[in-house]
Amino acid sequence: MASPQPGYLLSVDLGTSNTVAVIRWPDGRVRPLLVDGTHVMPSSVFLDEGGHIHVGRDAQRLALTAPGRYEPNPKQRTEEDAILLGEREVPVVALLTAILRAVADKAIEAVGFLPPAVLTHPAKWTARRRDLLQDAAAKAGFPPVRLVPEPIAAAHYFAAAQPIPPNGSVAVFDFGGGTLDVAVVRNNGVMGFGVLGDGGLSDLGGLDVDAALVAHLGRTIAHNAPELWQRLQHPESQTDKRSRRQFWDDVRGAKEMLSRTTVAPVPVPTVDVSLHLTRDELEGLATPLLDRAIGETVRVIQAAGLEPAQLRGLYLVGGASRIPLVARLLHQRLGIAPIVLEQPELPVAEGALATQPQLPSHNPMTLARTEPPVSPAPPVQAYTPPNGADGHFQPPQGTDGPFLPPTPARPLWKRPPAWIAAAVVLLLVIVGGWWLLRDPYPQLPMHQLAQVGATAPLPQGATGSASAELEDGVAYFFSPTGDGKTGEITAVDTESGKEQWRNSAGLVTGSAWGSLAVGSGFILVRADNSGPLDSLYLIDPDTGKVRATIVADVMYDRIWFLGDRLIVYRGDVETAYAYDTDGKEVWNHPWKGDVGQGGLWSAISAPANTTVDSAGLFYGLGKDKTVTVWKAEDGSTVASASILKDPAKDKTELFEGKLYIASGDTNYGLTEYDGKLTAGATTQVTGVGKPDLLWGCGEERLCLREKTDAGKYAVAVFDLTDKGPVLAWHSSADQNTTWITGMGEHFALYVDNEKTGPTTTILDADFKPIGAPHAGTFSAIDSGSLLLFPGGTSTQAFDVKGLGALDGVEIGLGQIGVAGCVPDQKVLACHGSDGYTVWRFRDA
Repeated sequence: MASPQPGYLLSVDLGTSNTVAVIRWPDGRVRPLLVDGTHVMPSSVFLDEGGHIHVGRDAQRLALTAPGRYEPNPKQRTEEDAILLGEREVPVVALLTAILRAVADKAIEAVGFLPPAVLTHPAKWTARRRDLLQDAAAKAGFPPVRLVPEPIAAAHYFAAAQPIPPNGSVAVFDFGGGTLDVAVVRNNGVMGFGVLGDGGLSDLGGLDVDAALVAHLGRTIAHNAPELWQRLQHPESQTDKRSRRQFWDDVRGAKEMLSRTTVAPVPVPTVDVSLHLTRDELEGLATPLLDRAIGETVRVIQAAGLEPAQLRGLYLVGGASRIPLVARLLHQRLGIAPIVLEQPELPVAEGALATQPQLPSHNPMTLARTEPPVSPAPPVQAYTPPNGADGHFQPPQGTDGPFLPPTPARPLWKRPPAWIAAAVVLLLVIVGGWWLLRDPYPQLPMHQLAQVGATAPLPQGATGSASAELEDGVAYFFSPTGDGKTGEITAVDTESGKEQWRNSAGLVTGSAWGSLAVGSGFILVRADNSGPLDSLYLIDPDTGKVRATIVADVMYDRIWFLGDRLIVYRGDVETAYAYDTDGKEVWNHPWKGDVGQGGLWSAISAPANTTVDSAGLFYGLGKDKTVTVWKAEDGSTVASASILKDPAKDKTELFEGKLYIASGDTNYGLTEYDGKLTAGATTQVTGVGKPDLLWGCGEERLCLREKTDAGKYAVAVFDLTDKGPVLAWHSSADQNTTWITGMGEHFALYVDNEKTGPTTTILDADFKPIGAPHAGTFSAIDSGSLLLFPGGTSTQAFDVKGLGALDGVEIGLGQIGVAGCVPDQKVLACHGSDGYTVWRFRDA
């Protein structure tokens, strides 16, 4: 076994029915640990005659030979000291140890050693049960482990996509195989998440739904074959015990199938007959059980001093939450749209990683898109920070220099200071006004929202997890369908609101998750196929037909658009691949380290009515401290040099043809490198925190976000001069400044106040506030305007607001009652439960 290496972390969620483990690699990748080819291992144990404990699917298979030696849910027995398997009493700690030992063996196979670990447990577990879990981990060979309550871990997972504001609370509904656990989790600001209240039902879980279905089918069997049903109820022979176990397994499989279909077969043991279960039967039998679950959920929320309407979210985890009725009843009774994943076993294990200090935030997807974050961390789908999830390489960059292709001459307003001064004097003399200087960044008027055309219907069986994109006057919508296998893409003209085409041919999602992005000359659908590798579909924007299918891990691999190139960095093989718009591989580069995209100046900051083309650069940070830059067009090398001090910590940005690297901790240096990666000037900064993200935030300005040990943020702004970067402004240490967006000559400043929540403030070129802070996080849509618009899955009416980047004035644009929207400079494209809609707020 290899020696332990720093930076790895293992997380284990040992559940009642299943165990899930994930590993975080030093470069920030998070991968589920596969056992028998899947990320879910049954928490089952079997004691053979030699005294060896088998676990997982091996235990399930061996149970058919001797059911009395089998325990499917040892976690349910943690209040007992020992249980009887066959003729032996086996300590419960030994059963948990066997499960954790199997996880440890797989972790060693994956990385060569057993990393430090964090284990999750129900919030209501007693100290005795927690000690039992730690004892089992120690006996399994783990180094000292950290324990995290399951609802805290789940909150961290979901907060990565939809941040929970300070003092905001969410409910976690953990419906597992044997128990229901409900907790209210509160964001206590710098103190982190805490459990405000917890409860649950120890006698209610997915197994109880199975029992109700078995009893329901048993009445039919008893009527037609009473002797067979008697043997299944009270088996005495080994054959009858195997038949009983197989029957329960088949019923459970049918229940799971009914989350995707309306009818499922159940074979009857020992006879050549199958019964059939319908979704209506399942829901009729499950509703009384779920009524108890919902009643307990309301009790826990109210015991925490809240009403359901005051929650910022309701998160569903645990395998039994897959039953569609669970989310539907919770929504009906509590008035909150629950958030549930196709793989609800994963959030607890993955979220536990984020509870540990000095770990990068979870960002399963990186795309070249720049919008302001929802504090305190950028949402997973609505926003990608300019430097990527871990602060590396996703810049909106400059327009000249050795890194970049030749560009046209700069306009007058971007030429050197002497020319600008002369032009200013001339303009003042001729027209006597200074507004011409602001022409590149106009604040265009906005009007009340008006729906364009009719609502386009959702595809039949749509799951509601739709996504939308806007490009060149067309709104593209994608929705997975309810069968969990396909998806449909729809194109709507934003001028008329008329549907141009829709197509589902060839779009196999494999699950109820998929998302959409638009490149130059193609559309990309990212489909989670519920396996180690997924599918990227390149779609023709004129017809909706699939041009090509590319294999990747859509949740964890890095994906960018660079001009007419699609770049995919496959972490499993540590190789970057470039594809043209037809999906043909153009080149590939093996690369061990982090990777990213180079570009031009941000389109949000740029003057109105200008086009910002891609710089067409792809580059990487090597583990050997090397920075290498390639051209996306042909993969040729532009520059390469060993200039990194710490590849895991350095923050890097390519802007206006120069590379900038921030190195160090609270006292850090910001160094400028030219196009040949030759070091220039270094500016030393005494910050309030460590460098966290670096990005271009103005015509000649660079921004760096710092993160304090207390988890707060500050932003430093640098002027880029002939002598290198010069510190121009620094936010205060006590102000939690999560982001700043350059908007022409002005800035949008995002602050997360623990008492009042997130706010947006407009700053002028001298960093003086223009007006008062505005509640909420406004997204910049061009260099002169911002919008506050709905996102996520809420179906409640939402007030859409505009904000001027020149005058700081907020205006109401009307109310809409849909879910997620994306904007361009004129319209919002929204997807809701009733269909797809386009809303216009500007005519110019």
